[in-house]
Amino acid sequence: MSMHALAQAIGAVSQRFNGQPPAIVLGSIVSYDAATNRAVAEVDWGTGFTYQTPPSQLMVPWNGADYTDQSGPQGGEQCVVACLDPYGDVFVILGYTTNDDAPGANVPSGERKIVDPRGSFVHWATERGGAVRTSAAGYATIFGGTGTEVGGENLDETNDAIMRKSDVDAALAAQIAQLKSDLTTWAAAHLQGGSGASGPTTLTAVESTGSTKARAAS
Repeated sequence: MSMHALAQAIGAVSQRFNGQPPAIVLGSIVSYDAATNRAVAEVDWGTGFTYQTPPSQLMVPWNGADYTDQSGPQGGEQCVVACLDPYGDVFVILGYTTNDDAPGANVPSGERKIVDPRGSFVHWATERGGAVRTSAAGYATIFGGTGTEVGGENLDETNDAIMRKSDVDAALAAQIAQLKSDLTTWAAAHLQGGSGASGPTTLTAVESTGSTKARAAS
């Protein structure tokens, strides 16, 4: 047995035979097992003795038999740990705290934001009467009762746009009509009479089919 493991064991025995009231302390995540949904945290009870909890439950904001609201913690995250019995057998990790290394997302009062390590986020904002914005490679913003804004990765607001299918079809039809008019004018000016050639009469606009990457759904 290593000296660290021995110190852990001695500390645990000492705590067991010297019962103390349940405590809430700051700790840090050591490991997390997604299969069992339990995490090990390292805590310091204020005596200089560092102790690793057994695999312990995580407190989550919403949870039931068929639903949950949860994230998977990573090693090193600062957390709040509660000891639920006087002998140090049962712990629960209550949540996480901001610190110098992880200062938070700078969320204005009255708003909420969830950010993952890759920069993707969901943001409940107050702009335009309330909005929900999601962002990853693309983004979507839903404004309260006023509209939806959708974008994609590397779009330029000056040169790129996302259009309704009806708008695309109208633009294509207008382009075909203009092309037919221009060709008819050119034919009248440049083709010889009696040559058998005439201006175009059956140009058909191509209808758009919509995007397979982003689409509306009812």
